[in-house]
Amino acid sequence: MFDPSLIKDNYKQMSDEQLIHLAKTEGNELSAEALTILHEEFIDRNLNTDVFGTVEDIKEEDRKENQERINEAETNEQQAPTWNYIFDEKRNGSTNEEIYNGLLQREIDKDSATLMISSMEAKAKDILASHEADKLRGLLVCAAGLAITFVTYSAVSTSGGTYVVAWGAIIFGAIRFFKALNNCDKYKEIIEILEQENASSKEELETKTDSL
Repeated sequence: MFDPSLIKDNYKQMSDEQLIHLAKTEGNELSAEALTILHEEFIDRNLNTDVFGTVEDIKEEDRKENQERINEAETNEQQAPTWNYIFDEKRNGSTNEEIYNGLLQREIDKDSATLMISSMEAKAKDILASHEADKLRGLLVCAAGLAITFVTYSAVSTSGGTYVVAWGAIIFGAIRFFKALNNCDKYKEIIEILEQENASSKEELETKTDSL
């Protein structure tokens, strides 16, 4: 629980140098109430309060960064069905033009559709990396469940008693692993298709350039 009197007493016991150092190095991490009390202590001691302008700037930057991360997460969540559509169509052999027209029919604006088409390979690689990490996490959870089961069983086999079978961790980890493994195969296939298309486009461009 926040106690203003304790915070105020703590600041009063600190030297001027300690207060200034606190404001400069940890001011952006203090709560609004603690920062206000610190500011009042500066005023009582006739210390230069310019540092608080810097602290507020840092706090504002932090707020902006946090909001940007929130907005990015919301945008990614909103775009997920669209990206699923794009990659499913690409696996089914649709051309970029067909996918582009399909995006327009899904009420995606032309600029966004063009950007998504041009960034398909980069996006697929990002998603693949995410599934690779998820595959590792699933494997680790499953392995931890097996380890717990093995350790407790080994103890019981020598001293008697009951042992623990960590079914939850084993099953959850295994499901997560195989689900991620399946998604990894899917996006590896998509990336291969995109790389082949890019290579073909590059060859066609070089051929046209050589013929000029």
